[in-house]
This record gives sequence, C-alpha cells and structure tokens, in this order.
Amino acid sequence: MEHKIYKMSFASIYPLYVQKAERKKRTKAEVDKVISWLTGYDKAGLKNQLESRADLETFFTRAPKMNPNVSLITGSVCGVRVEEIKDPLMRKIRYLDKLIDELAQGKALEAILRTGEKRDKLPPAGSKAEPASGGAMSPAVDKFVRNAKSWKDELASLRAILLETKLDETLKWNLPCYSYKDGNVAILQPFKACLALMFFKGSLLKDSKKAMVNNGPNSRAARRFEFRSVAEIKKVKATIKAYVKEAIAIEESGQKVEIKATPQALPAELRAALAKSAALKRAFASLTPGRQRAYILHITGAKQAATREARVAKCIPRILDGKGMND
Repeated sequence: MEHKIYKMSFASIYPLYVQKAERKKRTKAEVDKVISWLTGYDKAGLKNQLESRADLETFFTRAPKMNPNVSLITGSVCGVRVEEIKDPLMRKIRYLDKLIDELAQGKALEAILRTGEKRDKLPPAGSKAEPASGGAMSPAVDKFVRNAKSWKDELASLRAILLETKLDETLKWNLPCYSYKDGNVAILQPFKACLALMFFKGSLLKDSKKAMVNNGPNSRAARRFEFRSVAEIKKVKATIKAYVKEAIAIEESGQKVEIKATPQALPAELRAALAKSAALKRAFASLTPGRQRAYILHITGAKQAATREARVAKCIPRILDGKGMND
C-alpha cells in the first residue's frame, strides 16, 4: 500500500523545514544547502520543484543525484532508525527529515554534510550486519564533555563506547543521554565519588556479571555501573556493549518495569496541609502515584520539621497546578 506522504507536495513541506530550522536560529540558506547536498538539486532546480508543486515521489525521482554518502546518515526519525527503513523512497524522505533535525539540534553544517567522513567498508546490499557507527554525536554533549570539571577523561571514554552502539545521543536533564527509538536507555551521571552509567530499565537486565548497583535507595527500575578511572571502563568495554545490546532488545520488545504500588505514609507536615485545604487534598489525590511518591520522598528527605514544612509550602503551587516535582 502506497504511503499518503508520497503524494504530499514538497512545496507544502519545505516551509516546515525552514520554520523548524529558523526557530533554532538556523537559516533558510542552510536548509537549501542540506537539500542540495542530499539530492543534487541546484538553486534553480529546487525553485522549479517548489513552483511546480511536485509531490515527494516526483521530487526524489527527479533528483539529479542522491549523495553517495547517504549511508552515513544514521539515527532515529519518528521512532524508526533511518538505516533500517526498507522502502527506498521512504528512506530518502527520512534521510532529509534526519538532516533537518540535526540542523535544528545545532549540529555543525560540516558534520551534517558528513564532510571528511567515509566508511572503510560498507556492508553489501541486503546485509544484516550492524552499521559501523551509532547515532550522530550531539554538539551539546561535545560541549558538556569539553567543559566537564571532573571525570572528563572517563566521560570521553564511556561516550566513545556508547557511540559505537545503535543508541542516539542527546543532552537531557543537562546530562549526556542515550536513547533508542525515542526510548531513554542510558545516561551518564558524574558524581563526586564516581562516574555512573545508569540504565533506565536496569532492573530488567540480567546483569550476569553482577556489574551494576541500585541507582539509589528509592530506585525501583534504574541500575548503574560506577567508574573511577578510564582503566576500569576499558576493562569492561565488552560488558557495557553487551548490556546496551540487551537494553535495546528490551526497548524493541516493549517491556516495561512492573512497579507494584505500595502505599506510602504521608509525612505529618503534608497531612496537615491537606487537612487545611480541600482543594489541595483533591489536587494531590488526582496526581499519579509516581508524582505523589516523588513529593513524599522530597519532603521526608529533610531531617528537620521546619525544613519539611518549608518544602511542603514550596510544593503546594505545583500540586495545585497538577504538576509533579520534575514536570
């Protein structure tokens, strides 16, 4: 069955590409350069395609020459890895989507155009071999590692290993985060005592090497590696990659961590506040169990009663707005 998107006019989609780029302080000229690099259209050819309102199928069919380095475009678009799309036309469309995404994410134009990149040996057509590289490197993570005040070498070493996998890299919660098909898989956490590689669904990993620890006393799903030197990281490189592969398989299967709901006692300070306000009581009751738990842990984390009361007061506006601690 033919995809409806094939019959959409390129002229209707082109302004969306430009808007997406310009919202992130990139330019129309850069969008045009990316399109030209991918398809071979020059300025006049691109203008002609826009004025004729050619559909996407025609636009790519008439493309003067697809760039020979398109195989270097990897990563996820709309939850699907572009290099794994079998339909040739859909793959070309997603190639362009991916390039525009990279432009909007702040990636340098030279990197988007794969300047200086080449693969030593591409797998033969139809091969099931894994791609030689994972998702694109994030400029934001580049900056994070470059400016790191601690564990800089260890961050670089772990990052290099993760970029050899199928995970995509981005900066989330101000930390280097690695995902697969839009699902968060792992994150790097620099602590004072160690650098951690945390797996969001670590409790589902077999951990046959017994290499991970709980992410914290209240953690139900996350597990993490802890490192204190580059030597420690290199020693378990194969284990890290094996755990990533298993984590990707878990994402592919759609497995979720089953967390049994266990009622938690409300701290006295929060109980008192709920008793004074019916609106606050209703708002708190309407929160998801996870959001309620986060507030309880935040409040009970204070040792002094005065501090707990202050935390309750600070949380009240967010609770009334129906928001969680981290929303």
